[in-house]
Amino acid sequence: MLLVKTNDQFLSEKLIDLCNQKNLQISNDSNIKHHAVLNIQNNNSYIEVSCSGNTNKLNYPFSFNQLLSLIVLHTSEIFIQYQELRYNPFQHLVIFNKKKLQLGSIHNLIFSNLILFQKEGLLKNQLYNILWPNDKNIQINKIDTHLTNLKNILSDKINFKLSYTTIKGKINLF
Repeated sequence: MLLVKTNDQFLSEKLIDLCNQKNLQISNDSNIKHHAVLNIQNNNSYIEVSCSGNTNKLNYPFSFNQLLSLIVLHTSEIFIQYQELRYNPFQHLVIFNKKKLQLGSIHNLIFSNLILFQKEGLLKNQLYNILWPNDKNIQINKIDTHLTNLKNILSDKINFKLSYTTIKGKINLF
């Protein structure tokens, strides 16, 4: 998840709508856990985009694709360290011992949320609602299947051993 902070509420709302259409998880709700903060300042003749210490200006007029390319550029430089593994949730990229793995959408969402909630743990029901918000018939065993598949993919492809426990419906990384 990417938290967007801006001095322009209209820009924020439109950016979130358009990014969601492109499957880029972005929000302006600071109460939601996030991996990084994207600052966008509207300065009348240009906008200033900054993330992870890098700043770029985009002069008006600009297209959404130009702004999206800038956001993708910034997020491509974000890596989260988990044990010996490097992870970029925005590119679905996992790197371990110089081996790279591109995660699928569901596995990336699972891993991303496990990382976000690694201190307090993540309830299976909460993860289920993140993955399948429109499901009427909840089948928690789908979570177990996808967790096992993620663990196996990480082990088979890059030799990383994902260790977690589930106690009382809460998943904890260790």
